[in-house]
Amino acid sequence: MVASMAGPQATTALASASASASNLELLLHVLRRRHAKRAETGKRHGGGRWRPALKSIPEGIIQD
Repeated sequence: MVASMAGPQATTALASASASASNLELLLHVLRRRHAKRAETGKRHGGGRWRPALKSIPEGIIQD
């Protein structure tokens, strides 16, 4: 009788844990895809870092 009383609660807890695990797996899958997309975009656009066109200020522009 005690085992039958714990059965529905244990089943509910197991179903809840299973749902949480599948939600977590789905989240990880989405994050991995997003990370892969960003990495691929960075490769196409020169590493994803902005670099100035000029390395220094030309001498003719500076006026004293």
